[in-house]
Amino acid sequence: EDYFIDFESGIALGSRRLKLTGFDKYSEQPFVSECGKFIILFNGQVFNYLEIRSELEEKYKIKFKSESDTEVVLQSYIIWGEECVKKFNGMWSFFIWNKQNKCAFISRDRFGEKPFFYIDNDEYFIFASEIKAFKSIKHLVNLKINENYLYFFSNIESSEKTLVDPIRNLNAGTNAFI
Repeated sequence: EDYFIDFESGIALGSRRLKLTGFDKYSEQPFVSECGKFIILFNGQVFNYLEIRSELEEKYKIKFKSESDTEVVLQSYIIWGEECVKKFNGMWSFFIWNKQNKCAFISRDRFGEKPFFYIDNDEYFIFASEIKAFKSIKHLVNLKINENYLYFFSNIESSEKTLVDPIRNLNAGTNAFI
């Protein structure tokens, strides 16, 4: 497990990662950009990341320090902003923190292959790729079974509802700033 804490921004990010690409020490997450302004947590795989990496190296003279698709996703965001997701062929959910602007860009792939669960209220924004991860914060928030969930079950992929309130599901194909 790796983590990043920025007390000034009031943000803490932690990760437990299944490594499909980027086995080098520079690919650990949370991944911090070379300039230190951006931090990403990435779940998934961008299948065409080598093509995008080549474009970033040739056209924008980006020097990569890792072999991972995570760094390619982050550099793509730095160069193209939210439009970067249009270049991705794959499955993903990610959170990119901008330390300077104190805001985040979140994204989930077009088909919702990779999950992105979250709680958003006046006090905090907490997210994870599995609902069971929220058990560790039950002292912060009252988690309860959503009895109406079964009503929504037939259309669950297009619903933000989950079995546990107040946890929500980021809809497939959603990109947002928070």
